[in-house]
Amino acid sequence: MKLQELKALLTELGIRPSRKLGQNFLIDPNTIQRICRCADIKDGDLIIEIGPGTGAMTDYLLQQDIDLIAVEYDVRLADYLRNTYGSYPNFTLIQADASRIDFDEVTNGREWKCSANLPYSVSTVIMAKIAMQENLPKSMTLLLQNEMVDRISAPSGSKTYGSLSVRLQTLFEARKAGTVGPTVFWPPPDVDSAILTLQRKDDRLTPVEFKGFDKLVKHCFAQRRKKLKKRLASFITPEKAQQAFASSGLSPDARPEQLSPNDFIALFRAISS
Repeated sequence: MKLQELKALLTELGIRPSRKLGQNFLIDPNTIQRICRCADIKDGDLIIEIGPGTGAMTDYLLQQDIDLIAVEYDVRLADYLRNTYGSYPNFTLIQADASRIDFDEVTNGREWKCSANLPYSVSTVIMAKIAMQENLPKSMTLLLQNEMVDRISAPSGSKTYGSLSVRLQTLFEARKAGTVGPTVFWPPPDVDSAILTLQRKDDRLTPVEFKGFDKLVKHCFAQRRKKLKKRLASFITPEKAQQAFASSGLSPDARPEQLSPNDFIALFRAISS
């Protein structure tokens, strides 16, 4: 859809792009194709697209032999998508807030992938929600704020490395697949964007384990500059903490930002044993 067509459509639907909802609509077909190539979509795949907007990526995805579930929060856009694509037998629309959806229920145990131009304002909440599902996606290919992609893919010890980095890298291999300028959107955002690919790891914590792990990591990073022995003092007993450090081989004087995801896994398992 060309820019003038998009503007005319939004006017017809009575929509003024909302900064609160993160409504920056993709208008560049090359970027859409680039995202879909990174997603490595195969015939028969189940794809969940979050925030389809006016259907720029939806239209491209439906040209392939897949099953597509589109999750759109804006009621007006959802109605438009339903009217435009509702006749496709491989298309399902869910009008809902993606941060409140039970993806396990939606996918019903079926293998799935996620491709999305996520609204920047809620991207952290949505990714954290997906990470808590029992049926994790095989992969996620997401267009996000460049700063967010750097944060998620950051190595331990770096300034941008944090709780979300650890939690997602524990479950997925995170890779920045390239940057995207503001001109591929309308209205253009104030920042650059980037494509993030997340490939599910075979060797990962179970869903039950991850819930406890998630609490530990968030607790430690609540004060990221404090030493681990100080953070664990309010999480477990001093005796248990001392045993965990001895068992995991980690220094009680280390700070959360210095621990790799594997270090955190070792610490979690030592605490849980």
